[in-house]
Amino acid sequence: MHPLLTDSLILFLASFLIWIMYFVLLLLWLIDGRLEKNVALKAILASILAFVITEMVRNFIPTIRPFRVNGFPPLTVTVPGLHSFPSSHTAVAFAMAITLFKYSRKIGISFILAAVAVALGRIFANVHYLSDIFGGIFVGFAAFYLLDKLNILTIRKKHSKAKRY
Repeated sequence: MHPLLTDSLILFLASFLIWIMYFVLLLLWLIDGRLEKNVALKAILASILAFVITEMVRNFIPTIRPFRVNGFPPLTVTVPGLHSFPSSHTAVAFAMAITLFKYSRKIGISFILAAVAVALGRIFANVHYLSDIFGGIFVGFAAFYLLDKLNILTIRKKHSKAKRY
């Protein structure tokens, strides 16, 4: 593969794919109607919670990013901050994906594949270590689990709505 194409792909995965995931989530909710409002909101809340958790953890576990150690520039649109553990992009992407997976396996699997691509992009972009990615995946699952157990918004499957007599 041509280096420019490779760099462009890494830049896309590391910097833009997460925003496309949000855009598709909104499309599925607002335009397509395949997602109920509470499902979309729960996915957004889970991703916000995942981001907040990663920022809190970074204060307790400062880890220098790979590009600061190895001297190669990051392949991202912006230069990330000092601390890399855990990966907030990965946490956010997985929190959203796992929440959607609970509602719809088909939609969820697509989002999980996108979340994996975001995670790999962050490694290849020279901004995260593999341990940061695993930490982000854990935080994403934890954010989903916390919201699911708090039951702030109830997720119902469209096809399982039964009439009560």
